Amino acid sequence: MKAAIITAFDPYVFKGGIERYTLQLIRLLEGHGIGVDVYHTGLIDEDMGLKHKMLGKIYALGRKFGEVERNYDFVISNSFYGLGYFPPGIKAFNIYHSNHVTFDKSVEGIISHITSLEWTYLCGYLGEMVSGFDRIKIAVSDPVKEELVRYYGFDDVRVVESGVDTGLFKPIKPKTDLRKKYSIPVDAFVGIFVGRWHKTKGSDILEKIIQKTPDNHWLLVLGTGSDNCPLRQTKNVTILDEVPYEEMPLIYSLSDFMFFPSRYEGFGLVILEAMACGLPTFAGDVGIARKIYKSEPFSELKLDFSIDEKYLIYGSLKRIYSLRTDTEWKNKISEEGRRLVEENYTMNIWQTKMLSALDLI
Repeated sequence: MKAAIITAFDPYVFKGGIERYTLQLIRLLEGHGIGVDVYHTGLIDEDMGLKHKMLGKIYALGRKFGEVERNYDFVISNSFYGLGYFPPGIKAFNIYHSNHVTFDKSVEGIISHITSLEWTYLCGYLGEMVSGFDRIKIAVSDPVKEELVRYYGFDDVRVVESGVDTGLFKPIKPKTDLRKKYSIPVDAFVGIFVGRWHKTKGSDILEKIIQKTPDNHWLLVLGTGSDNCPLRQTKNVTILDEVPYEEMPLIYSLSDFMFFPSRYEGFGLVILEAMACGLPTFAGDVGIARKIYKSEPFSELKLDFSIDEKYLIYGSLKRIYSLRTDTEWKNKISEEGRRLVEENYTMNIWQTKMLSALDLI
């Protein structure tokens, strides 16, 4: 058998979340004797003359793939990147990592009006909705499935929750050696944030939390596309830019907790990565946290964005203080988080579910 994957960027060059996901798909399929070719926008120069150049390239890529579709048994598209491949002439799957209509609504007032229109109508109703026609649809979480049903009227969405490599993401000791490696104060109580520095990720909330916790040390691991962070000269803040993925278990393990105030996530893999490394993790009602944070002890770390911001910050500060002073509670959350990932979100579990969703077992 032979398969094709249509995605935005070359996964062997770019290191974003979808690119890592694509590499996992490649390894999974090749491990089952299926050859894989990847089609990405870097392979073509055509933009169809559209004002939105990237959208034009995505459309041109899909049309180009249509010329060779018969060389493959099936095709997998990431998100709306299969937009131009329509109608599909072979068995086609579309994996949804998020829903841009919901994303737009979740960050209303934070992004510009033009960006809002682009996310809802270009990425959402044009890209994601059209990319689902005549395809088998796979969502990375139940919330994404619900969003696809609500906004696009899809009624046949399969769910395959993402997995964590628990052999890589695990607690690593001793913390003192790790902290020396990254110039983090050895005796500090360390909070970590992982993601882009942007209001959609809750950077405004985190900045206020940091200002009110001068006795904590904060480690900000900032990704590509971050806004300028105003805390680079702050005494109790260390900033690391674009840390290699393989180093992240070290970064998580030297920390005491993670604060992840993102306003929208399709899945939120960093939540599970942190838990796998034994970190109590604050998160909003987003992605996989919506499911996990319904029950204790994780519900105690849920961030409620529906309440007034001052109460959100006050409640967060109280619970951060409790983590710092109540070692038994902190250890319980750490142990339960690791156990939850090992029992429900390993790569082996993801692989089995994905093979089933792709009708390969």
